[in-house]
Amino acid sequence: MQGPEQGSYDVVHLKHRKNPPSTEIIIDHAGHIIHTPGDSSEKDLRNVDILHYIVRGKGTFTCDGKTFFLRRGDLFLFPRDTLVSYKADEQDPWELYYVGFFGEKADYYMKLLGLSKTNIALHDIPSGTVLPYYQNMLEAARDQDVSLTSLMGWFYLILGALMRRCGCSTDKAEPIDLFHTIVNYIQANLSHPLRIAAIADMFHISQPQLFRLFKRNEGVSPQQYYTRARLNYACTLIHQSLLSFKEISQLCGYEYESHFYKAFRKEFHITPAEFRDMR
Repeated sequence: MQGPEQGSYDVVHLKHRKNPPSTEIIIDHAGHIIHTPGDSSEKDLRNVDILHYIVRGKGTFTCDGKTFFLRRGDLFLFPRDTLVSYKADEQDPWELYYVGFFGEKADYYMKLLGLSKTNIALHDIPSGTVLPYYQNMLEAARDQDVSLTSLMGWFYLILGALMRRCGCSTDKAEPIDLFHTIVNYIQANLSHPLRIAAIADMFHISQPQLFRLFKRNEGVSPQQYYTRARLNYACTLIHQSLLSFKEISQLCGYEYESHFYKAFRKEFHITPAEFRDMR
């Protein structure tokens, strides 16, 4: 099997809105890079924090005068407003996914993970723990109509996975943004029928708490949000593909095509066939 091409670079910078959905964390960019052997930078300075995950390879990263030797499975912080340098290994250059972010809670969450200028890395993080979240975030960021809520959801999933992996104590910690985490879970599982009770159980909250969370943030119940998310996804599939309505109903988590038709007509007051004819 042919390996990934060295020297490839893929980054998406997000436009900052005047009124973002949250000021606790704002995603600045997401990216993926495969370095060439010995690729280096003697001076680099950024105005946002950047959290990197090494997919393969190794290299060195010097931050605030201290050099760290990093390898596959390590996750490390490039702190904002800090002069750094780095060098990919000559024989085994690194491949990384990364996310740049800022906000009122940026320092708080990094401190919670034990990351700082003097301790930039978490070691031996299995790829299955965070890599899918990085990949999904980058894929979502490429969408011209990207949802900032979705991007924040992927970011919070990364934080949550790291906290569980590292056994970080949350006894005195403020909860990670639960709403965006749940929203992202729903968006990532639209093809699987979800029960609201099961969602509440998964995130260790009661159904009344879940209801209040969605009412406060979206003005609708969890069930209403879930239904709209499925049907909005159906609209995208109808508009952008030639899939049959049976296939679309299954991809949107409906066991029966008739149930999908009924829900679609109730929400949009037209049938899926009529909607397709409007293209």
